[in-house]
Amino acid sequence: MGCTKSIQAKNNEIYHKVRTLGNNKNIAICHNFIIRSPKTMEEFAFKIIKVSKLSEKEKKKVINKIEILKKIDHPNIITLNNAYYSSDNKYLNVITEYADGGDLQIQLDEHKEKKVYFDGNLLLNWFTQICFALLFIHGKKIIHRNIKPSNIFLMKQNFVKLGDFEVAKNVSSTLSHTNTIVTTLEYSAPEILNNQKYSFEVDIWSLGVTFYQLITLNYPFEGDDNNEIEKNIKERKIK
Repeated sequence: MGCTKSIQAKNNEIYHKVRTLGNNKNIAICHNFIIRSPKTMEEFAFKIIKVSKLSEKEKKKVINKIEILKKIDHPNIITLNNAYYSSDNKYLNVITEYADGGDLQIQLDEHKEKKVYFDGNLLLNWFTQICFALLFIHGKKIIHRNIKPSNIFLMKQNFVKLGDFEVAKNVSSTLSHTNTIVTTLEYSAPEILNNQKYSFEVDIWSLGVTFYQLITLNYPFEGDDNNEIEKNIKERKIK
């Protein structure tokens, strides 16, 4: 399937294969490339996932991401274009919006290497856009739970979008808290690490840590190992 020059999606729309995306660490993703709609010339990310290579935990994450994205339509959130199984149910095909500018972790790494700070107005622009994205998903009773630079994607003209909803949580109006630990340690709020119930506020914490990094080019809660980092987060001990 990955060798063909065109792909027919479940909605019968034909896409042309543009190029392959390499360096994929997930062995379940057997093909990962960029496709283009000949009608609109818009490019999308296309992943073919071999279901048998997924653990039950990984399968739940992928399905969760798809189910969450089906409920979301916002200009500052990566859009799910299509998701469907192959005719033999061995492969899951996922078509999403393609972020041609990479993610903010790439930008952060480049600025740190050059020791050049981001423009303040640019950061304010990015921050505001992600706040709009959070306002939207929180209004839908969704906690992202994994906000960090590598999950914020840069589009054209400094437009940013929030992505990666694999560990997002949809909480009902009657259940406004959860206590599952699924976040990346460095961006986890103290209440998560303390095994306390938490809600939408943990996304605000992660967003604050993310933009602290983008502003200073440094992580606020440093440590020689994960235990020390966790301790500093719990004690709010900023460098």
